[in-house]
Amino acid sequence: MAVTDMVENAYNFEGRRYDVGDKQFFLEATVEYALRRLELREKFVAYLKDVVRCF
Repeated sequence: MAVTDMVENAYNFEGRRYDVGDKQFFLEATVEYALRRLELREKFVAYLKDVVRCF
């Protein structure tokens, strides 16, 4: 297959991109997801505050 025969697919998006194959980015994505969800936020913030106090 010649290079000129190859198809390129791309998508431009707005917002933050997470590489969840990387442990740090996976954790960041999970925390930000929980903080954005109204049904999770209150208890999750309390949990984070408690955990951070321990360190």
